[in-house]
Amino acid sequence: MSYSEADDLDVHKNEYERMISTIRGVDGPEHFRRALDVGGGGATHSAFMTLIADRVYCLDFIDQNIRYNGEFIKLLREKFLRHSVSVNLDRLEFHAGDAMNLIYKDSSFDLVASFNAFEHIPDPERAAIEVARVLEPGGLAFITFDPIWTCDTGSHFHHFVSSPWEHLLVPTEAYVDQMASAGANDDEVNDFKYAMNKVRLSTFRRVFQGNLPGAEIVSYREWSGTSDESHHRHPNFQRAVNAGYSEEELLTRGIEVVLRRI
Repeated sequence: MSYSEADDLDVHKNEYERMISTIRGVDGPEHFRRALDVGGGGATHSAFMTLIADRVYCLDFIDQNIRYNGEFIKLLREKFLRHSVSVNLDRLEFHAGDAMNLIYKDSSFDLVASFNAFEHIPDPERAAIEVARVLEPGGLAFITFDPIWTCDTGSHFHHFVSSPWEHLLVPTEAYVDQMASAGANDDEVNDFKYAMNKVRLSTFRRVFQGNLPGAEIVSYREWSGTSDESHHRHPNFQRAVNAGYSEEELLTRGIEVVLRRI
């Protein structure tokens, strides 16, 4: 399927609106002073967040300013203008940094968000503790991510290797060979090898349903299913069960959690 910039904006907008709905559902405020987007990548979610915050900081491990020769915000602005989507990028600033060792002082933000990053961060518990640290007392964090490693498309490269759960069943190099045969480039191969944390459902549950220092869990939600209804009948499903994965974790796709700083 070819990339559509308009469709991509719609996806990010829908995810942003889901955040707004969830925050208001836990009696969160309608406007924030300082917001942080952890693992914000191309900053599309961050751009939408300028509609509800006076200042938004997008933080990602990859330095987008270097990647785009200092024109990152300019190019982002042009992207939104092309589709007549109104945001306020004068409120947005990009920083490069590590989610597990945030560069900000304690109590710096009244909102922290993270979209589809916690399945990549090597130590999600450490990152969650850091999120709580930089929140001011009473501040909220909204964290959502999908797909996690153990679901049918958890490799993030199902478009190259169509067999569901294949990444759980074959050695890394064998999966890489399948990717390369299907046309994956070196960057995509390296992303598969190094950019997924391979964290299992039980660990995420321990982090986000347990006692997180300095924070209370306001809401927690999981969703399940497969990207294609036929996947449940694929032989790899039973093979993965035989390899020691539970049916529940194989079918759990994503997690959404809201934290409040104590």
